[in-house]
Amino acid sequence: MFPSVDPERSREAEVSHAGHMEGMEDLGNLSREIGPDDEVDPLSLDEVWKQTAAILLARIRAGRYQPGRPIPSIKYLHEELGVSRGTVSRAIDWLKAQGLVRSVYGRGVFVLPEHMRPKNKEEGH
Repeated sequence: MFPSVDPERSREAEVSHAGHMEGMEDLGNLSREIGPDDEVDPLSLDEVWKQTAAILLARIRAGRYQPGRPIPSIKYLHEELGVSRGTVSRAIDWLKAQGLVRSVYGRGVFVLPEHMRPKNKEEGH
């Protein structure tokens, strides 16, 4: 299940990402239009990080990434989706800001179970 979290290391990770989360926007229609098997479209008017976040969100919603389990690494996602590591990192930061995933130092990024997600956050709206 979900691994235990060292509060000090978790706090350090949150502080280091705080600057990245400011100004995070919603995904608009992308959260409804993009599916778990879609690809990033470099010719789209939508920003690449938003497309990436929408794909990851769709995979969480579809159950491809299970609660309590890690999502693939940034390196893997960067290679799979054909986007930069920074783009994947920004997409994951958005998922964190939405309360959908959590970083566990030295273990990865885990999908949070429903009961651990904030009730007031709307995924992608």
